[in-house]
This record gives sequence, structure tokens and C-alpha cells, in this order.
Amino acid sequence: MTTRANIAKTFGPTLQKIFEDFTENSKVPPLFYHYTKITTLEKILSSRKLRLSHVSKLDDKYEIRHAHKIAENSIKRYSKETKFKTLWNFILKSFQQINIFEYYILSFSDRNNNPNLWELYVRR
Repeated sequence: MTTRANIAKTFGPTLQKIFEDFTENSKVPPLFYHYTKITTLEKILSSRKLRLSHVSKLDDKYEIRHAHKIAENSIKRYSKETKFKTLWNFILKSFQQINIFEYYILSFSDRNNNPNLWELYVRR
């Protein structure tokens, strides 16, 4: 878990301030949904932990490339269009060094009624 102290210690007080300003001004949805199987839900509830999955477990192996490109383009846009350019440029440089085949993911949705997502878990 990243704490304020960790950010300041690792990246310095300037990035700490930029990060705090960014998080205070960001709009985060009040509720997230995690689509999963009942057996997995039981494990989550009993352990009180969510597990990340390796990208090799995705149904579509090319999905990670597509998602990575979307994320990179979003970061590039933010690095040009925001007062938090220093933070976004740092994130962009770090992001471009990532090996996309070493991602671990955990997916959430801001919708609880997406039939396409539910279908994936009903069929299994």
C-alpha cells in the first residue's frame, strides 16, 4: 500500500504535493463492482482478500496489448492537458518500461448490470 510517507520518501516532497493535489481533485466512482464466480466470491469473503490474476489467464491474449495501448494513450493525454504534468510524465516514463506480459490484473466495473460480463461467469 502506498502511503503519503512512502511517496515523499521515495519520490520527494514535490511529487508528494502533486500526488495529493491530483487525488483530491480526481473523481472516483463511489462504488465498484467485481464480476466473479460464486466459488470465488466465497473465497474473497472468507479470506477478506482479492487476488490478482496473471495476464496469461485472460480469455483473449491480445486484450492486454489493447488495454496497454489505451492506458498509454490516456497517460499521454493527461501529461499534456493537466496541471499535473510532472506527475503524468513520471507515470508515462515508468509505464513505458513495463513488460506487458508480466501484468497481474484485477478488474472492476462501475456497472452492476452488464450482461456481457455476467455471461462469462454464468457459462463457467
